[in-house]
Amino acid sequence: MAILAIALAVCIVLLPTALYFQGFFSQQNTSPIPPPGPGAGSNGDKGGSGSQALLPPPSVTQWPFPILTAITGNDSREDLAAAWGFDYGIQRVNATGGIRGIPASSVLHDTSGNPDKALTEMTAVTKDALVAFGPTGSENFETVHKAAATAKLPHISSANAPGLRTPFAPYLISCTADPGRDAEGALRLWVTATPAISKLYVFYDTTLPASVSREERVKALLGIKGSSVSLAGSVGVDQDADRQTGAVSTAMATGADAYYLDVNAEDFLFFAGALRAAGVPASSILGGPDCVQGLSDLLATAPDAGTESAVNNLEGVYAYSLTSPEELINWDVFGQAAKGHVDDADLPIAADYVDAVFLVKQAIETLGLTGGPQKLPEERERLAAWLYNTDEIQGALTTYRIENGEKVVLPHLLRLESSGFVAIDAAQDTADTGASQTPAQG
Repeated sequence: MAILAIALAVCIVLLPTALYFQGFFSQQNTSPIPPPGPGAGSNGDKGGSGSQALLPPPSVTQWPFPILTAITGNDSREDLAAAWGFDYGIQRVNATGGIRGIPASSVLHDTSGNPDKALTEMTAVTKDALVAFGPTGSENFETVHKAAATAKLPHISSANAPGLRTPFAPYLISCTADPGRDAEGALRLWVTATPAISKLYVFYDTTLPASVSREERVKALLGIKGSSVSLAGSVGVDQDADRQTGAVSTAMATGADAYYLDVNAEDFLFFAGALRAAGVPASSILGGPDCVQGLSDLLATAPDAGTESAVNNLEGVYAYSLTSPEELINWDVFGQAAKGHVDDADLPIAADYVDAVFLVKQAIETLGLTGGPQKLPEERERLAAWLYNTDEIQGALTTYRIENGEKVVLPHLLRLESSGFVAIDAAQDTADTGASQTPAQG
C-alpha cells in the first residue's frame, strides 16, 4: 500500500519538558494517515459494525486514558519514546472518529522512573479508570502491577517477562514482543518453504540484545517443525572482528545444511557470500530482520559496484522482516516534530504504544463498553479478558496477536531477488516455485 503523505504543522512554544507534554497531549491530529489495521475498529470485526446499534450507548463524553511514564528524571529516554507513541495513537484514534464516536484523551502521570512514585500514581488511577497504560520503562514495577491487578484494572505495559505477567493475569498485558518468539515463527515459515532443511547453524550478533535473545530462543527449541530439524551449533560475531572464512568453515564442518544469519547487512553479505561460494544453496540461507533493513537501505541509495555484485550473487536467499509490507505509517514529519523538542536526535516513536491505543479501541468497540462508573467493575473484567488473548491484528508496523498477555509479532518471510526483497507465501512456496509474491519494504 502506498505510504500516504502527511502534512503536520506543529507550532509549540519551548516550555519545560513536563509542561510541554501536558500541552501537547491535548492536541488532536487530523492528518489523513490511516490507522493501524483494516478498519482499526474490530478485532476480526467480532461484533461487527452492524451490531453496534444493538449495544448500549457510551456513558462518557470522552474516553480518558491514563499513561504512567517518566517525563522527568535522568533516565527518561525510553519513556519519552513511549509517550510520543501513545500520544500519536490518541491522535490517530480521534482523527478516525474516536471510539464509538467519542474522542479519547490522554491523562499523563509522571513517574520520574521511580517505582514508589509510580505506585502512588497507579493507586490513584485504579479508582476510576477503565484501563491504564504503563508504567513505561525497564524499572522493576512489580508492586505497581500488583496494585493494578488487585483492583482488577487491565493495564498495558512494556513488561513482557512471563514470570512477571503470570501472577497478575489477566490484568497485565504486554505491548512489547519477545524477539525470540519472532525468530521461532520465522524459522517455521522458512522450514515450510524449504522442507529439505534438517540441521541448522546460527550466526548471531553479540552486540545486539535482540539478536542474542533470538539465538537463545532457537537454542532452547527442541526442534523446528516437530523434531525434523536439529541445532548443529551457533557462533556469536562481534561486528568486523569475526568476519573471516574460518567461521564459515567451522560452521560447515558441523554437517549443517541450513544457516540462520542474524547479523547486520554487511556481515550478512560476507557470511552469505562465503556460504554460497562454498556451494550452499541459496534457499538454505536465512537472514534476520536487521539485515533486511540494512540491505534495503543499501539498494535504495545507488550501491557501489562491489555491493551490487555481492547482492546479485545472493539471489534466492531468504530473510524475514517484522515490518508489514502492507501497512506502514509514515512517521517522518511527526517524528521530526518530536525530535525538535527533545535533546535527542535519535529519539524514536514507540510503535508498541500506538498499537496499544488501537488495541483498546478495538476492544471497547467490539464489546460495546460504555465507560459508565456504575458498570466499571464489570467492564474492566470484560476488557481484561478480551485483551489477554486476541485474534490476529494489523498494527502500526507489524501484524501481531496477544497470547496470554504476551504480544507475539508474526514475521514476514522474504526472498532476495534482483528487484530487492519480495514477500513469500510459505504455504504455497514449498518448492521455491509458484510463490505468491508481494514487493516488500524493509
